[in-house]
Amino acid sequence: MVGVLLAANMCCYLARMVIILLVQPILRDLAISDTEISLLQGAAFSILFVLCGLPMGWLADRRGRRNMLLAGILVWSSMAVLCGMASSYGALFAARVGVGVGEAVLTPAALSMIADYFPAERRGRAMAIYYIGALVGTGLATTLGALVLRRLDAGLHLPLLGGLASWQAMFCLSGLPGFAVAALLLSVREPKRHDRLRLAAVPGGQAGVLPFLAGQWRTFLPVYASLTVLQFCGFAITAWVIPLLVRHVGMSTPAAGTAYGTIMMVVGVLAALVGGWSGDRLSVGARLGGRFKAVVYAYAAFLPGVVILGLAGTPLIAIIGLVFEIFGVCMSAAIMYSVLQDIVPNQLRGQAIALLSMSATLIGATCGPTAVALVTDRLFADPGRVGDSILLVCVPVILAGLAITLAGLPSYSRAGRALRAASFNPAG
Repeated sequence: MVGVLLAANMCCYLARMVIILLVQPILRDLAISDTEISLLQGAAFSILFVLCGLPMGWLADRRGRRNMLLAGILVWSSMAVLCGMASSYGALFAARVGVGVGEAVLTPAALSMIADYFPAERRGRAMAIYYIGALVGTGLATTLGALVLRRLDAGLHLPLLGGLASWQAMFCLSGLPGFAVAALLLSVREPKRHDRLRLAAVPGGQAGVLPFLAGQWRTFLPVYASLTVLQFCGFAITAWVIPLLVRHVGMSTPAAGTAYGTIMMVVGVLAALVGGWSGDRLSVGARLGGRFKAVVYAYAAFLPGVVILGLAGTPLIAIIGLVFEIFGVCMSAAIMYSVLQDIVPNQLRGQAIALLSMSATLIGATCGPTAVALVTDRLFADPGRVGDSILLVCVPVILAGLAITLAGLPSYSRAGRALRAASFNPAG
């Protein structure tokens, strides 16, 4: 089950993140600005992802999750192919919106299923393995994509579709693996729901997810804010790291894509496994902050990585910064949803995850890339200073996020103990 969901996540991120390799060709062919390309990377994807996220979470808490996933995979794969057929900015924007609609299903449904397959002390490792799909998908989007771009330098001619530019062909190819994974998903069974909470035992529990979160805002506000900050900075850097390597340290686009993708698949996978393992260790016993404390360790790697990357003057220094940055953001992303599941009951879990995913997407994936682009376009008015833009946008936000995380550790511990005391497994 985890293997199939890993493959689904891999296809999701392949379709979603291939655009980071295609920034320069799209800028050239469509004659658009950095700010406009950032909207394709973030806002276009996020619009219906955010609007559909909470309804999808509600369905994941009440309906069959396997069939939800099947529908979602088919939608985002089809829309990824349509991205490749777009010949104007408006058409590409609309197709990217469709990719977000399909992917809104994945996170709440898949993670709710994993939580019901595994007990809490093994859940973090299972979710980390699932998250590796995102890293492999992103890595393939850049490494394999760079290889394909070299082969498709003159474009591609397909029956019925006619001639396609190299970036259009890459979008089409990014959607195809999803159809194979949809067939594999039919082999996965729907798990029984476990760890049902007596909702009357917590403030707002019976009224729904929003009253539940509001009743324990001292616990959930730091969790949501801390993890959203990491996603904001992570997406801001991911969106612009290849242009930074091209513009600032003189690498070619294929070389930058290969370097980034390789680091993502090696260092990122290691970071995800470390995050899952350390989170499981911290979740056992009475350690301050429980699993949430692992996020502090992620910040400790992430901050120096961002600074080194932003100040880098050579490819070697930039790659060193990337190693630390990718380790920190991937460690945090691998554990972010298991952090939440340790303090949310089963009946509300899909919706709580959907809200975190919506926050990470709306604030992170949408605002992060655009914030960097606006600073580059409006403040510096120099595409070569994208590294300075990353530093100016991300460093203050990272410091604030680390402070919020440290302040939230005690309340997280109390909430985890309360949930364990109120949980039960229904007979049968």
